[in-house]
Amino acid sequence: MRRGPGGRRVYSEDDVDWLTICIILRASGIPLPALRRYADLVREGADNEEERLALMREHHARVAAEIGRLTQSLDLIGHKVAVYEDLVDQGTATAHPCQAPSQVTDEQRTPPLPQRSSHR
Repeated sequence: MRRGPGGRRVYSEDDVDWLTICIILRASGIPLPALRRYADLVREGADNEEERLALMREHHARVAAEIGRLTQSLDLIGHKVAVYEDLVDQGTATAHPCQAPSQVTDEQRTPPLPQRSSHR
C-alpha cells in the first residue's frame, strides 16, 4: 500500500473499484464466507474462474429468489394500499377482512396503484 504525505494511505482507482464491488456484493446479501472466498480467488489471479463463476451463480440464485419473495410482498402491500385508499376515499374505513390477492375475486380486485397527484 502506498503512503502519501503524512503517512496516509493512497488508494488507486483499481482499489476503489474493488472496494465498490465488495460493498455491492455485501449489500446484496452475499454471506461473508462467500465474499472472503471470492476475494481470495481474485487475489490468487487467473485459473480459478470456474470457482468464481460457481460462487457468483450461487449468489445470483439467492438474490433472484429474494427478489421473487420481495415482489410477492410488494404485490400484497400494493393491494392493501389500494383497498385502504378506496375505503378512506369513500369514507367507509371500517373493518375490512384481510385477504391476500389470490383470495380476492375478480370483482373485488383493484387496478394497480395510479400515480397520485401531489395535492392528495
